[in-house]
Amino acid sequence: NPVDPDNIYTQWFSDYNDGLGTDYLDNTGVIFADGDVDRYPDAVEHTYIENIAYGPFSRNVLDLYLPKNVTGPTPLVLYIHGGGFSSGDKDKVHEDKADIAEYLRQGIAVATANYRYGSSSPEAAMRAEHPNGTCDGTDGGCRKDYIFRDGARVVQYLRYTSDDHNIDPDRIALWGSSAGGQIALWIATVPDLAVSEHRDPVLQQSTRVQAVGHLTSQVSALTSDWPGLLEFSENFWETLGWNTPGFDKSLHGIESELLEGEEGQRLIQVVDYYRAISADDPPIITAGVVNDHTEENLLDPENTEDAQGWFVHHPQHSTPIYEQCRSVQEECAIDTALLMEGDLVNSNRSPHENIQAFLTYWLMHSP
Repeated sequence: NPVDPDNIYTQWFSDYNDGLGTDYLDNTGVIFADGDVDRYPDAVEHTYIENIAYGPFSRNVLDLYLPKNVTGPTPLVLYIHGGGFSSGDKDKVHEDKADIAEYLRQGIAVATANYRYGSSSPEAAMRAEHPNGTCDGTDGGCRKDYIFRDGARVVQYLRYTSDDHNIDPDRIALWGSSAGGQIALWIATVPDLAVSEHRDPVLQQSTRVQAVGHLTSQVSALTSDWPGLLEFSENFWETLGWNTPGFDKSLHGIESELLEGEEGQRLIQVVDYYRAISADDPPIITAGVVNDHTEENLLDPENTEDAQGWFVHHPQHSTPIYEQCRSVQEECAIDTALLMEGDLVNSNRSPHENIQAFLTYWLMHSP
């Protein structure tokens, strides 16, 4: 993608680092020269670096796994965790079945990052006097657009420090699960967010990546679009009980009366990664591990406790993304309970494994 051709994203995030310095660059993490021996004792020789600061806030931290005994700069894959934008941690990479040891064996570095949390409600986030708070769970949380921007900043930091870590800045891929899948796909589909003259050198770097994986995640950042895109009935949310107190987790959706004005409409445009998918995007794989559930099954009173989670992670979320990708480029793949297509997916592998194979292939075959 070109660098923000209409200047929309540059203007929108002009206060993203407002009033903040670059002292965070002094926090280069805790280095374990012998690697992550507790979790990966049998992995090839590697260096493990924990809690590197990629930005000025407490949750702007990442971990790095760097293979040793490699020839030349290494490609890197970045993981972004899920948790409904309000929970989760970079350690979820170890639960989401990423074979870090296999990445390292193939000479691929791995990063896993935290990001700031979202507000408990879209209204609170929209009314925040300044959305660039710590958002660590103590101050009401960030708006979704700033959370997405944190994810892109991780890519920029990894490029900025690529020489320090022997990373190839032209071979970076990423994937995320659930909320992290939204962040990953947003990074991959929006224009390059580099600001060449920014006073923070990290934000001068490109945010473009070579491949992206979207795992058990959502079709759009706009929750009101989900029923239509998933081919459910228009009043599905209401029927499901989305507005029932105690049932609506909000997922930090941004639909409310606060969005009816010009600024709200611009915010919708900024976060709408589904409609941003274009021929300029990197190869995309979307996958899911949740079984198919019919609308009737979801609305069955006996399934009330599970229905929202089933819908939020429904395999049908992946289908429109795959179809939109295929409408503009060929390098697309899907692996769900509903559909499996793409040259790099294999029915003998799990969706997690197919994402890993897909990202590995494009890291190794990038120009």
